[in-house]
Amino acid sequence: MAGYLVLLVAVVLIVGAIGTAAGDGAGVAWWILGAVVAAAVGIALLISGRSLATRSPGGDSRIQQDPLQPEVTAEEEQHYIDDYRDGPLH
Repeated sequence: MAGYLVLLVAVVLIVGAIGTAAGDGAGVAWWILGAVVAAAVGIALLISGRSLATRSPGGDSRIQQDPLQPEVTAEEEQHYIDDYRDGPLH
């Protein structure tokens, strides 16, 4: 989550750099430097967060779980096989 917020700050800094350049401001280099640093930190946070999430003990993590398609239990699997396996295809 923090990575996305830092990337949002980088976008704001890029907009500030464009605005400063349009107004012939002298601080454009500082805006660009801030945007580059913020983008690098944001990307590093996203990568580190993803790598830490996939290294959880047991190999079970939030990334691997899909809340829209929960795990099928043995009873549900057998019910599906009994009801639909031998039926006509639609």
